[in-house]
Amino acid sequence: MQVRCEAVRYFRDPQPGLVEAYLTDVEGFRWQLVDKTVMFEPVIDGSTTLPTDVWVNCRAVSEDESTVHVALPGMSDRIHVVSRNLISN
Repeated sequence: MQVRCEAVRYFRDPQPGLVEAYLTDVEGFRWQLVDKTVMFEPVIDGSTTLPTDVWVNCRAVSEDESTVHVALPGMSDRIHVVSRNLISN
């Protein structure tokens, strides 16, 4: 399962590079995510036009008709409540 985020910045160093992205929850709060390029799909590099949508692996903790509570293993200890339309199987 993956959740859609918005990548806004690419950092060349250290190798293989880092990406700054934001996950917007159902309250409209934007959570900053910074991790290695390989944690995002598609993989971002210096030639990518930003901002752009990216996908991050997640695990559904619970869900209802309109929202999904997700954990982002390896990226955050927080459970994020996101709109179902941000989720891809």
